[in-house]
Amino acid sequence: ANIRQYSLSPYVRKRFGGTATTELRYARILSESDSSSTYFNSQANSYIGSILSGTDFQVLQWGLNYVRQDIDFDLRPDTVRIESEVANVRYNITRRFGITGTGGYENNTFGGGGLQTKPKGVRWSAGFIWVPTPRTSIEASAGQRFFGDTYFLNASHRMRLLSFNSYYEENIRSAINILNVDAGNTLSVLTALFTAQAPPGTDPAEIAQVVQLLIAELGLPFGAAFAQGYLTNRFFLQKNFESSVALNTAKNTVLFRVFHRTRKPLDNRPILDIALGGVTNLKQEGVGVLLSHRITNRTRLNANFLYRRQHFRSINRRDKIKLISFSVSREITENIIGLLRYRRNDRTSNQIGNQYVENRFTASLAMRF
Repeated sequence: ANIRQYSLSPYVRKRFGGTATTELRYARILSESDSSSTYFNSQANSYIGSILSGTDFQVLQWGLNYVRQDIDFDLRPDTVRIESEVANVRYNITRRFGITGTGGYENNTFGGGGLQTKPKGVRWSAGFIWVPTPRTSIEASAGQRFFGDTYFLNASHRMRLLSFNSYYEENIRSAINILNVDAGNTLSVLTALFTAQAPPGTDPAEIAQVVQLLIAELGLPFGAAFAQGYLTNRFFLQKNFESSVALNTAKNTVLFRVFHRTRKPLDNRPILDIALGGVTNLKQEGVGVLLSHRITNRTRLNANFLYRRQHFRSINRRDKIKLISFSVSREITENIIGLLRYRRNDRTSNQIGNQYVENRFTASLAMRF
């Protein structure tokens, strides 16, 4: 199915000197699908408010955050609500080590029962941030939410030519999150790598522009959205681990990634279970390798390899997916990039009727504004 999503997000931001910064934001998100039986059209309203400590607070940093999202689906009588109020604090014991904590309450309404019939309650976490060197950082925490224990880890180290990153998170996900997924591990690793190679004092906006240009030249999806396997309106508890290594030289870029992901529905939607064939309880794991060689200042030759195993545990279906793509990208002008790509996608399965082989040739033009 073809899925389209439109969003508008005005906001107001105010800085109170060095004391605090506050932001109020509203977002309207519309999602449409050609297959309304498996992916319902929806309209979402999001309300976000925050106040964060300013530069006057170097030792004790704090923040207050409020988030509410109301989602109405065309074929669901109930309105989904995701709401939380969270306070966060960070106490810097030294310039390189600090302890962190969050506390608050969440009140969610997914509808239909499911893993948790009352997805609400107190939430908290405690952890630390350690920056032993300017190029190394480790952030970790543990806590509890309505679905049980929860853990978080983000560790990175960058060198002049190499960058390493490992990330683990447990969070509530839906199609709204996935379609609006941030640049994810791919972007964060490449950003860290180019930051390490840039001269001191380089504007982060310039580094971001270089990374965005590289991703456009490679014809890549930003993050791991390509590895999700399917989209649905259901809400999940997603546990996601990714680790990657990136290398960048004058002419070559190499990115190696491994990932492991599980999803378990939080709501109870028998109709969607039938429509999707019971594929909503999922475990995925795989590896990906990206190779890119700069032929000239404006032309790149790219190769992308992905191997993924996925297990739909509710129906004991096991798939193996092998994806190979080759492409040539050309920076036609400063703002226009042309791309020619061949992709082969091969899926095998232990259940009849779920195998396929796809061969695709694409030609595209991308324009940056």
